[in-house]
Amino acid sequence: TQSTTQSTHTPIILLHGLLGQAKNWATLGSLLSLSNPTRPIYALDLLNHGSNPPSSYRASMSYKEMAEDVARWCEYMGVDKAVVIGHSMGGKVAMSLPFIPSGRRILSGLIILDIAPVEYGVGDGSRWEVIEDVVGVCGGMDLGGLKSKAEADER
Repeated sequence: TQSTTQSTHTPIILLHGLLGQAKNWATLGSLLSLSNPTRPIYALDLLNHGSNPPSSYRASMSYKEMAEDVARWCEYMGVDKAVVIGHSMGGKVAMSLPFIPSGRRILSGLIILDIAPVEYGVGDGSRWEVIEDVVGVCGGMDLGGLKSKAEADER
């Protein structure tokens, strides 16, 4: 998603959280655009999320890989500098940008929401094991022949 007005203002790039998508930023993106109509606002669908086509899905999905994708998108769009706002997983991706050469030059500002610059894992009190269990159950499902979400819920 993006605002369409041409601008010399530094763009804002919005990065969603785990299992999210660019559309999650619709309200905030609109408010930011209204507050400064000439500043470009971009909400990106991160790797394996949102409206990315299934043909672009990858088995590996590290923060570094997602940060590299953001940097490639910036290069493709001609975005030289940006303020990056990341929520949860998007925050981890945003925090990874300075650690890749092409990402380092892009950052004009960094805003991180609802995540800390620490590593999370099973047994650390973060409840990551719940997500791991859900992903394990979903990964073990036979989805062949399903025609609807209702059919998946029945299984």
